[in-house]
Amino acid sequence: MAQNDIKARLLADYKAKIAEVNRVIGKGTNAELEARLNELGNIEKEYRGVLEKEVFASLLDTHAAIEKHHFETIAHKKISTDGQLTGIEETTKNVQIDLAKFCEYKGFDRAWFYEMQALNKRLTLKVALSIGVPKAEIKKINDSYYMDKLAEQIELGKTPDSATQCVKHIQKVLDMVCPEAGKVNNFDLAYIMGGYTKRSNKEALKLICSKHTVLQSLLMDVFHNVVTGKGYGLEYKRKPAKQQVEEKVDKAVEDGKKASGKKGGTTPKTGKKASGKKATETVAVENPAA
Repeated sequence: MAQNDIKARLLADYKAKIAEVNRVIGKGTNAELEARLNELGNIEKEYRGVLEKEVFASLLDTHAAIEKHHFETIAHKKISTDGQLTGIEETTKNVQIDLAKFCEYKGFDRAWFYEMQALNKRLTLKVALSIGVPKAEIKKINDSYYMDKLAEQIELGKTPDSATQCVKHIQKVLDMVCPEAGKVNNFDLAYIMGGYTKRSNKEALKLICSKHTVLQSLLMDVFHNVVTGKGYGLEYKRKPAKQQVEEKVDKAVEDGKKASGKKGGTTPKTGKKASGKKATETVAVENPAA
């Protein structure tokens, strides 16, 4: 069956399964609902696999893969009312290109993958040293870190945790993946370290360092930034949109008062004498939430 025919069939199955799930919600048992959702997940996974190969085939080399970074595939979104599942609907999601799978598909050299594992050990040691892990534990990490045998042969030097050595090592991986793609810097290292650990939920005062697959994903982001020069950003806790609008109005009003000057001064627009009487101020404000 042709690729397009397979995708068309899977899309039809996907739409039919979403309708089926919505019929079961509120009427069927939890087991029936779970079974239908699993079937939907399998359809989405199969479609993603077909689409991934199509994307891989369309990309000439690793530079093209890094520049593209991700592709869009089908997914579903749950709809809830007062915490109760009331339905699901069609949606899409972005999937990052798996560089290791891409290189394997294309028959490209994967030596960089082993270098990346050694980099992961370096970054783990960097985190351990930065939070004051005892020397005995550092030695244990150094001696027992899990990686392929090819990666174990890579020497990390006397100062494995230094920022300079980390940046150089990231650069080495990039040069192996995509020669002459560009230069890595301290911002790229900071981005990686920002997403490299998470807090353990099982044991107090312990961090969990990234697995090789997670580090590969972080490196793909960094390589994409190096190639495109887009720059990094942040998501953070923001003030409610209404509060932002009110503060913007208050500032605009205050700026207007300052610009109008004192009683008896001239107004900015007309140059006429100000009357000194209170005036109603109307301020047009763009809603930042819009």
